[in-house]
Amino acid sequence: MKRNAKTLQQKAKTHDIKPVSGKGQWVVTSGTSGTEYVVFALEFGGYACTCDWSKYHRLGSRPCSHIMAVMDYLESVRGRTLSYWPDDESADRQHRPVERVGLDLYSTSRAGT
Repeated sequence: MKRNAKTLQQKAKTHDIKPVSGKGQWVVTSGTSGTEYVVFALEFGGYACTCDWSKYHRLGSRPCSHIMAVMDYLESVRGRTLSYWPDDESADRQHRPVERVGLDLYSTSRAGT
C-alpha cells in the first residue's frame, strides 16, 4: 500500500514536538487528536513510535507521521528542511541528497528558509 508522501508531510507539520532531554526521545502531540506519543531513537539507527500505526507495521517499513515530525524537527535544528517523495525518481529530480526513509518514501534535505 502506497501512502501519499505529501499528505503525510503536511500531517507531520501539525504535530508538536518536545524533546526529552538527553534521552534520544521526543514527545509528539498529534495535531489532529491531541494524543501524545513517544518517538525513540533506535540504537542501530532509525526511530520507533508508540502509536497504533507503528505497532502494526514492521519497523522501518513505513514511518508514521510522528516519526516524520521528529525527523523534520531534527533537520530544522540544523537549519534545514525535509521534503518527502513517493519514489526515488521524484526525489532524484530535486538534485539534492536522497535518503530512503521507508517503503515508498524518500526524503531530500535543503537549506531552511
